[in-house]
Amino acid sequence: MGFPPLSSARLLGPAFVLVAGAAGATWWYLDQRDRESEVLAAFEFLHRNVYEALAETDEQRLYEALARSFHGRELERQYREFHAGLLHRRDEQVEVQLDRLEFLGLDVALSGSDRAEVTASWEVGGRLRHRGHVHLRLLRHRARSTLQFVPPEGWRLVACEVLQGQDFTLSEAERERGTAPPVAATVAPEPRPGP
Repeated sequence: MGFPPLSSARLLGPAFVLVAGAAGATWWYLDQRDRESEVLAAFEFLHRNVYEALAETDEQRLYEALARSFHGRELERQYREFHAGLLHRRDEQVEVQLDRLEFLGLDVALSGSDRAEVTASWEVGGRLRHRGHVHLRLLRHRARSTLQFVPPEGWRLVACEVLQGQDFTLSEAERERGTAPPVAATVAPEPRPGP
């Protein structure tokens, strides 16, 4: 019997899910491989939510957006950091637009039935709009995160440690000039042979 997609399941705990459908409801037990897949899917979803929170410009909505991914002390810590970034973006009149988020590597270690640690590396690309200019960014990150199953919300990030990373802030020179250094070298297309 195959495991149904998470989109059709309501997570009731780390070891069991209740799948509701037109024909009724069914309990499914998750083996370790299924639990690892569940945790990784939850991590990717929570992680994308974190980047979506960058679009929030209101403090209350920012907190609510972060609460969809974080819990406890980590929520409070992340809110302080994101709020400081929000105030900085307001002062500098910077708008952040994310264009892509790609996971390069994900490793999970289960710890009991309701906790897991995920070590992830990813690339995020976006644009900073500042003083009529657009500054492109392509950043790589690596972090270790602890997920905890928190009823009734589900999986939440309860600890995060950045192992390697960059941020989207403008350098002092970019703020003064209103221009950004090139993100990557541009290669001219090969000339086409004539007729």
